[in-house]
Amino acid sequence: MTFTIATVNVNGLRAAARKGMGDWLASTAADVITLQEVRAPEELLAGLVGGGWTIVGEVSQLKGRAGVAIAARTSLERIDLEGCAAACPVSTRTPTPVAGSRRISMTPSETARR
Repeated sequence: MTFTIATVNVNGLRAAARKGMGDWLASTAADVITLQEVRAPEELLAGLVGGGWTIVGEVSQLKGRAGVAIAARTSLERIDLEGCAAACPVSTRTPTPVAGSRRISMTPSETARR
């Protein structure tokens, strides 16, 4: 059994929905999708993503930040994250860097200063 996670920077979920994201969501094989730069309140997320997905989101507490969301085809409680991590060929605790990338880790207070 495979478990697929996709990550998408939607640059505003309402704009992405107007541009056809619903068609992509209907055709993707992803089991879970992480969404960045959502720019929509949590009460609108389910309507924008559409049926067949369980979705949770969090608006940013920092002014000027856009918020994130997670959409799953099944109840989030039913996803066995430990089993997924054990089945991954690459450790999820030590990600393999992509050529030319760099890893940055900041605390919320450091983020607020930027």
